[in-house]
Amino acid sequence: MTLFSSFRGLEKTLLLSLSLLVMGGIVFAKVHQSVSLKKCQKQDLNSLQMESPSLERKEIPQGTFYSLKISPRSIYRLHLGLSPKLHTVDSPFWESLTPQKPLFIINAGFFDPANQLTTSFLTQDSVRVGNPKLNPHLMENPKLKPYIPQILNRSEFRVYRCDASRQQFEIAWHQAPIPIDCVLESAIGAGPLLLPQRTDKEEGFVDFDTQGRRVRDPIGVDAANARSAIGLTSEGDAVLVMVAQHPDGSGGVNLAELSGLLQQEGVVRALALDGGSSSSLRYKDEVIWGKINSKGQAVRRPVKSVWLVVPHK
Repeated sequence: MTLFSSFRGLEKTLLLSLSLLVMGGIVFAKVHQSVSLKKCQKQDLNSLQMESPSLERKEIPQGTFYSLKISPRSIYRLHLGLSPKLHTVDSPFWESLTPQKPLFIINAGFFDPANQLTTSFLTQDSVRVGNPKLNPHLMENPKLKPYIPQILNRSEFRVYRCDASRQQFEIAWHQAPIPIDCVLESAIGAGPLLLPQRTDKEEGFVDFDTQGRRVRDPIGVDAANARSAIGLTSEGDAVLVMVAQHPDGSGGVNLAELSGLLQQEGVVRALALDGGSSSSLRYKDEVIWGKINSKGQAVRRPVKSVWLVVPHK
């Protein structure tokens, strides 16, 4: 065997060893990448709340208090439901808006039952789908003219999509700016703000004459009635609530009492939704009407908009 032949044999051996090392490194890298990805996916999965939000109910002197809490980390999400016509919360129409059946439905924004147009700003899938400026009964009403600036900047509950991955909730004035790096996904205007302080007058719900006498009060802020509301905890969870009257039609709460009940649930910021005859909810297949008439019959009022709690897409 010549020296040249020995060198060629050694070269082949070295190349083979190097190839094995490279292949081994690639396999190790792929295995490590796969393990890391699975670990990351497992962490993301663990960060979600896999349990379905549940409806809590509590008997109070004024009736029955219902509440449902949903976290931004939940496998469920908040979604605006809007109808061209009015529908009760038990209507199949609301189910037709989402691929999967809603877990929970509650009445939401204000509307004019005469022309069936919204009097609240509404945003759905980042598109404004409800504009009170287009409601002539609102904008052309001479009695409401002094309050139009306040009505058009009422508080609203917002659902943002932040960091391109998760929902984030906020209660803000309609004209408040949207946070940087967030997209407004859904919003329903209502009011007034209940917590941390009431803004009945600032939002045009009440007014007083020069002698301090109340001259405007369309929602009866001090009257006992069925009420709906939505709030936020200090952890950023949304809490949707309704107070239903007693079966004989008695009971109900005013806005001050509603604020107190929300505080007991850990809510730090909240606004009232449309209430009275509109107050109604559906949880799974159970429908609960908030307003009961003097004959003990549930008032089944159709509404314009609702909040839906639905599984993530």
